Parts: sequence; structure tokens; C-alpha cells
Amino acid sequence: MHALTIRQTLSRAFSSQSRGLSRLTAVRERGAPIDVHPEVEDALATNKPVVALETALTTHGLPPPVNLDVTKALETCVRQSGAVPATIGVVGGRVKIGLRDADLERLADVTRQPRSVKISRRDIAPALALKADGGTTIAATTIFAAMAGIKIFATGG
Repeated sequence: MHALTIRQTLSRAFSSQSRGLSRLTAVRERGAPIDVHPEVEDALATNKPVVALETALTTHGLPPPVNLDVTKALETCVRQSGAVPATIGVVGGRVKIGLRDADLERLADVTRQPRSVKISRRDIAPALALKADGGTTIAATTIFAAMAGIKIFATGG
């Protein structure tokens, strides 16, 4: 698909995105362990296109160093299409919507102990309670993206 076509498709999908941001704000005000990267938060607040990306591909789907390279390449593709990537994972028991490079590298590091876990919808509560690091599957990423009002999702797996 041509980048211009992708941009046009993405812009039509974001008219009600700010409602998701207010929902996310309400959840965070109640103490939910969710952090939104400033770039993602700004894009959501100003109705710019945002694309959610999962991280199970990074933590469990590909071997190093390909895991980190592919994740960064996916983020680059999203940026080249005119959208903001919101790579979603769990770091130290906190949901991260939009990962910093250091957090992404932490999740991708298979030598670090304890190793990142794979987090699907059934694993969310234990991962947060145990302050785990983990890559989110499509199911878990969809939940967190919906909480943030992110309507577009891409996966590498």
C-alpha cells in the first residue's frame, strides 16, 4: 500500500481518538500502573494517527539481535506512514504505551534475569502484581490500545 493511501486511511480512523485519552486519564487517576510516552500522549490529544505495536515479537518471537532490529524497523515504517508508533509492553510491572529505547532494549535482552515474560490477557494481573517485565501479545496489546483510544494495530507475527 502506498504511503499516501495509508496516511489517508489512518486520518479517517482518528476522529474520536481523544475520547480514549480521557478514558485513559480516568484509569490512571485511579492509580492504574500505566505510563504513556509523551509523544504518544501528544498525538492522542491532537488526533494525530497512532499505531499500536505488540512486543511479544520482541521478547519471544525472534532471536537477538533480529528481535530489536525488527521492532525498530516496524516503528520506522509507522513513522514513514505519517503516524506515531505506540509500542506497548510491560516494564517493572507498569504498562508502557510507547516505549523508550532503553525500555525496548531491556525487553529484548534475553540474557537479563529475570527474563521478560510473554503477557497475554490472562497474564496481565500477575505480571503487574509481580512487577514483571514482559512483551505483550496481540490480545494484551489490543486491551491496552483500546484503553488509550488507539484504533489501529500492526503486528509483525
